[in-house]
Amino acid sequence: MNQSSKKGISPLIASVLLIAFTLSIGAFMSTWLQDVTKKQTQSTVENSKPECQFANLNIQNVTYTNSSTKLRIDVENTGTKSVAINSIKLIYNDDTTTQANFNRTTINAGDVNTLLMYNTTTNGSIRSDIRKLRLVTDCPNNNLEYLGTSIAIN
Repeated sequence: MNQSSKKGISPLIASVLLIAFTLSIGAFMSTWLQDVTKKQTQSTVENSKPECQFANLNIQNVTYTNSSTKLRIDVENTGTKSVAINSIKLIYNDDTTTQANFNRTTINAGDVNTLLMYNTTTNGSIRSDIRKLRLVTDCPNNNLEYLGTSIAIN
């Protein structure tokens, strides 16, 4: 009686495959963990700058004027340190964006500054269907977003 014996893979091959699988998972996890650690460290360093610890901005009012296609943004610094605004980004309902190019504006502690944007070739077309307005500062924790539903339209 010739019995065909069905065997699985040998224990040696199974061990090699298990070790290879474990090493590949370990390599993936190591790379991922290094990336996460690097990003977290960078964020912590940026936010621990002395000028960022006591800075706090609030958008008081945003008004869009139809006749002049002008956007007025009143920003108050309620912190005890100055904060620089690097850029203004407008995000519209159709997901298109306009980025304002202007000189870096610093708002001193306790001050209220008015930022104005007009239709220009640099700023592009400013429309009234703004979904979100984003102020980008030199302190990542102080970047501000303002919902378009709160913008007064004249």
